Amino acid sequence: MEPLTRRVQRIHLPQPVPARLGTAEVLLVDLSILGAGLEHHVPLSTGTHARIGFRWNDELIATECRIVRSRIERFSTSGSGLTVYHSGVEFQNMAQHALCRLKEMLASFVSKALEEQKLNARGIMPLHDVARMPIFRFGGQLTANAKDIREAAGGSVLPSARITAEKGYVSYLLENSGWRKKRTHDPVQPLEGFTILANEDPAQVEMLCETYREADTEGRRMIRLLAELSIAEGEGTQ
Repeated sequence: MEPLTRRVQRIHLPQPVPARLGTAEVLLVDLSILGAGLEHHVPLSTGTHARIGFRWNDELIATECRIVRSRIERFSTSGSGLTVYHSGVEFQNMAQHALCRLKEMLASFVSKALEEQKLNARGIMPLHDVARMPIFRFGGQLTANAKDIREAAGGSVLPSARITAEKGYVSYLLENSGWRKKRTHDPVQPLEGFTILANEDPAQVEMLCETYREADTEGRRMIRLLAELSIAEGEGTQ
C-alpha cells in the first residue's frame, strides 16, 4: 500500500476473508503484516480510524486501523445492484498475540501457494518439500535451532551454528544467475533477491538462495514475503 511508511510484500488471498470494520461487514482481499486491502459496499472516509477483526483457524485477529485510501470500484445505477468500494487500511497498535497469529496466517498462505506452484509447474521447485523445509517453518521465520532443523529435515544433521550476533541486514541480490551479498541498514526487500537479518544461519541462507533461484516470479515474491516475516519476527516489531 503506497501510503504506508514502509513498503511491504502483500499476498492476494485465494478466497476473500469475511471481516468487520467497525460496524460494517467487509471482505479482506489482500493482506500484509502492516495492513490489508478491503472490498465492501458502504463508503468509508479516508483518514478515519476503526477496529477491524477477522477469524483464522477459529481464532480472532483484531486491531485498531486507519483507512489510508478508499475508492469506488464499481458503481451501480440499478435498484438491485450494489456499489463496490475498494479500501486500504493500516494496522495500528496491534497486540503481540494478534501479530503472531497474523504472521502465522500469512506464512500458511504463502507456504501453501509455493507448494501448489511446485506441484503445478512440474519442476519449478523440485529441490525440497516446502512443508519440510526449515525456512518455511514456525510462522515464516528462518530457524537456526539445531533441534528444529533436525526435525524439519527428517533427522539429518545440518549446520546450525549461528554467527556472532550482528545488527543490521544482508541483501542477497540475484544478478546474471549469481548472488551478490550486500550489508545494509534498510530492511526493505529488493526487486530481485531478498533481505534478511544479518545473523541468520548460513546453512538456511544457502537453502533460501537455492529455492529462490528455482522459483518463478510469483514464487520469488512470496519468498520475499517470508524473508520479511523473518525480519519482523527477529526484531519483535510490527
